[in-house]
This record gives sequence, structure tokens and C-alpha cells, in this order.
Amino acid sequence: SAAAELAVPVREDVTEKARAQVTQMRYLLEHRISQARRELAWRRQGVSEQAVRARLQKAGFETAQVKRQWALLMNVLSKNTRMRYNEMKAALTGLDPLRAFERGYSITLKDGRAVKSVSEIAAGDALTIRFVDGSAKVVAEKITPGG
Repeated sequence: SAAAELAVPVREDVTEKARAQVTQMRYLLEHRISQARRELAWRRQGVSEQAVRARLQKAGFETAQVKRQWALLMNVLSKNTRMRYNEMKAALTGLDPLRAFERGYSITLKDGRAVKSVSEIAAGDALTIRFVDGSAKVVAEKITPGG
């Protein structure tokens, strides 16, 4: 009857389920065999899981050591760079012509240019004298060559 046919699994369905289970079991067995082969190869090479862990731990220590050395090198490099910068800054500061003002010197200008000799000016010329804290506008009254 129709009800009996529905209640009894179809032979093809049962066969298909069995084939699927066989395929799955074959895959699992092949996977396990592959794992066992890898493990056997490692053991033949004398490499155990413990040895691998030891190598990884050693690599970790070496990495940490390299990081410490790198940090130390960067610190030294930074200090050297800072020291060199300060040396260059001091050298440039010593060459700054405006630093002479701090020692009591002044610069005389005519038309915005530094006057280097009395031969560059004449009586009645308008001059500017720059000091450390400002400047003064003056007029040359008398020129005396030679001091």
C-alpha cells in the first residue's frame, strides 16, 4: 500500500546516506593519516613538539633582545643628535653679528647698509646707529679720518 511505501525508506535514499557517510569517514581517515605522517616526519627529523616550543621560546628571547638593543641604539642616536644640534646652535650663536650688541658694540648704517669706513660718509649724512635695545637717528657733524 501507499502508506507502507512511505513508511519504509527507499533503498536509493539509504544507499545515498551510506555513501555520504563512507565519503565523510574516508575524508576523516585521510586527514588523520596525513597528520600522522607529518608527526612521523617530524619525529624522524628528531624534532619533537617540545623542541619546537624551545625554538619558539628562544626566538622570542632573541626578538626581545633585538628590541632592547634597538631601543638602546635609538636612545644613543637621539642623544648624539641632540648633542650635535646643541653644538651647532652654539657655534651659530657665536657667529651671530647681533651678539656683538650684547658686548656693548653698535652698528652704524647709512641708507640701510653697514658703514665700514669713515670714507663712506660725509658731514651732514643721516645715519642710524643700532644698539642692543634699539636704534638712534643721527647726523654726521665732523668726519675725522685715522682715528
